Amino acid sequence: MTRGIYLVFLALALSACRAPQLQEVGRRVIRESDRSMNFCFANNFPDGTIYMWHSMGTHMKDERHVNIFSPDNGKTWQFEGPMGGMNAFLTKDGEKRRVSCWRTVETNEHDIIVETLGKDGKVKRDKSRIKLPRAQEFRLHRNVVRLSDGRLLLTGYALSHKTRRCSAFAVDSADEGLHWRFLSDVPDVEKAQEGPNEGTVVQLANGDILAFVRMGNAYGKKNSYVGLVRFRSRDGGRTWIDEGEVAEYGVDPQAMLLSDGTLALLSGRPGVYLMLDPTGTGDHFVRHDVYKGMGSSYASLMETSPGNLVLIYDESGFFKFAGDTPTNRIVQVNYVYR
Repeated sequence: MTRGIYLVFLALALSACRAPQLQEVGRRVIRESDRSMNFCFANNFPDGTIYMWHSMGTHMKDERHVNIFSPDNGKTWQFEGPMGGMNAFLTKDGEKRRVSCWRTVETNEHDIIVETLGKDGKVKRDKSRIKLPRAQEFRLHRNVVRLSDGRLLLTGYALSHKTRRCSAFAVDSADEGLHWRFLSDVPDVEKAQEGPNEGTVVQLANGDILAFVRMGNAYGKKNSYVGLVRFRSRDGGRTWIDEGEVAEYGVDPQAMLLSDGTLALLSGRPGVYLMLDPTGTGDHFVRHDVYKGMGSSYASLMETSPGNLVLIYDESGFFKFAGDTPTNRIVQVNYVYR
């Protein structure tokens, strides 16, 4: 082989191995207010719709949640929507559905609300009962994942009224989210400031399930807290192996596999960051800072078409830090990832 041909083959090989690049192609304000706006939970569907809800008002004082809606993958927004985006998913029959439960009483049975969006634009609400192995709170959070065996998997968490520490768990459904069962507990971690709470799950190409779980909450301070921890399940979410901390801080994590197999992980506080692993294993994350200011850091990532990403977050004074930012707004960032 001549040197020239060798160099051509080498260039082609290097090009094929080049890691995908993340490029910001647009950033705009979706909504602006004189009041705090936080907690952006959004989910997109194959028909180009995005359903989202966020909070309006001061956290834990006069806060309320509002739905907003985009019919065209975030190009335009309507400030009234029929359904929120948290725990939303598409059924095998093509129905848009979400489930919710946010009970702060400790009991061994809870009602789960099931919302199904009909073709007429109206939401049908059903209720199902879940039995737990012990009395506890029951808060479902945050993304429903369809596993390779057809089941739906979702995480949740509870706060103990006695110890003031959190515990996290997994639930699954075999009938498209109409009924759910308690599946497993997520292990606690020594020295974790809060205990396991907000989590996200994703199934890898090899069938393993990864859970990324919030364990602590700090604003850049290195203390005894433990931040965002990764767990692995090799048996469909029935047991979990602690694989250690992946970030020193991280609230409301969201994990998803992109169409090219890249594993994406979104979290923050302070700010918002997006970590991408082209290998799809979670072992080779590269971090991208989206926003470094103040806010709740509860953000949402969506892939609207192969390689086109929409990320939504809040820029807002939050809780006791209210007033740290001059404006309260919901921001959308568009990326190309190729």
